[in-house]
Amino acid sequence: MAAKPRVLLFAYACDPRRGSEPGAGATVAGVVSEIAESVVVITRIEADLPPEELQKQLGSNVRVITTGPRTGGMPTYLRYFLWILAASKVARKLRSESQFDVLHHATYATDWFVNPFVFLRKLATEVWVWGPAGGASYAPAAVSRIVLESAALSERVRTWSTNSIRAVVHRLLRAKVDTAIALNLDSERSFVRGKFAKVLTHSNAVLDYENLPVRGVPDERVLVYAGRGVSWKGLTIAIKAMAFLPDWKLKIAGPGTNSDSYRAMAREIGDRIEFLGALDRASTLSLFASATAMALPSLHDSAPWAAGEAAGIGTPVVCLDLGGVATMAGSMAVVVPTGSDGDLLQKFASAVRTTPHMDAAPDRSHTKLALAETFVNAYRRSPR
Repeated sequence: MAAKPRVLLFAYACDPRRGSEPGAGATVAGVVSEIAESVVVITRIEADLPPEELQKQLGSNVRVITTGPRTGGMPTYLRYFLWILAASKVARKLRSESQFDVLHHATYATDWFVNPFVFLRKLATEVWVWGPAGGASYAPAAVSRIVLESAALSERVRTWSTNSIRAVVHRLLRAKVDTAIALNLDSERSFVRGKFAKVLTHSNAVLDYENLPVRGVPDERVLVYAGRGVSWKGLTIAIKAMAFLPDWKLKIAGPGTNSDSYRAMAREIGDRIEFLGALDRASTLSLFASATAMALPSLHDSAPWAAGEAAGIGTPVVCLDLGGVATMAGSMAVVVPTGSDGDLLQKFASAVRTTPHMDAAPDRSHTKLALAETFVNAYRRSPR
């Protein structure tokens, strides 16, 4: 491999203006551009972000090629699959014209669905890298019933379907992929079980620690939740655990959290729960900085950047031993085990009560340097 590799990067979602998968794709592309001689990014067509504009934002040594279906009216994973087929075709053409040292699939950051590698033939001169990817997090049935209630059946279907697809995809790719990068420990274990030759673990986040607000010392015990109101995010646990936290207040922010069902749960607790609705980024960070602790008892968040931002401010993050919340929060994570005996809500409340006594520095481990070092390691060929 050259001193600096020539990289072909697959990033279905890649938009530095947005969060979640698009932001992660852009972050990965930007970091790769700093360690590579040249980068060709294959991404989806975005009507409001021309390829030349995206190219400018990602780096001077980056070329962006868009492909795939233009319509957004089809189901998400159907559109993604059609993009994978189109991206594979583009990659075959590019590789017939130029030599690449590394092929890297970044987004979607899922460890269970097919990606373009399935439809490509590997060349002996190439290193193939998959990730950071996640998705192998599954809650025990008892926890699903508490959090999801009537949606627990849907969670069982998700577990069965993704595990079934993952088993096939891992069999197809383990001999091709040189390095698999997991977003969290659940996916690390999944890649190891899948017998991938080299498995690393790192988030796909580069957090702007310098512009985080300074944490204040709250006059009262305040727990905050910031996230969407979808059931698997675990807001139900945060609300119901308040019954065991009589001297605490809970502030809830995020789209979909101000629903009748959540308000009905809160009324059973009393007037110690406040619904703030959807907040902008600055207000959300200020909320973290003014809190005693953050609650994010999600069942399968792979790498929630909000947990990393709260930890970067120095706010403890109370979470379950599922997914990537604890990975993102690092030393500021207070982890509640889901597989042991005992009432989950009481265990969660007990964990919350420990947070005012934590004596740990803010966790600021999700840096550009750390992600770049992970990619340098991943791009290094290892003997099989």
